[in-house]
Amino acid sequence: MMKPLQILNKQTLIDILGDEPSEHLKFIASFLTQAQESLKKLVQLYNNNDYLNIRGEAHYLKTSANAVGAEKVGDILQQLEENANKSHKAKCKILIQHINVEVKQLYLEFKNDR
Repeated sequence: MMKPLQILNKQTLIDILGDEPSEHLKFIASFLTQAQESLKKLVQLYNNNDYLNIRGEAHYLKTSANAVGAEKVGDILQQLEENANKSHKAKCKILIQHINVEVKQLYLEFKNDR
């Protein structure tokens, strides 16, 4: 049985950066900034029905999400990548909204850790 996905898997950060909480905070803060920019871009691409670039942007952000241990965000981005590949407009819209919600959850968890 698979473990449920975490908003933030801190072990991923420890594996990559070592046990340096200040480095973890910098890494997550950088990801959150990148995620906000990517979300704006995803909405714009969605409004232009640009599925090829939605797929590319989702893949790019997914790589970063997985690197910081943002498992839920990474999973939703994987789904977005797959649905953009099939040009599933309605599903893409829902997934972009879910990414926004999960990034906010990640931010709250990050803020509480500081």
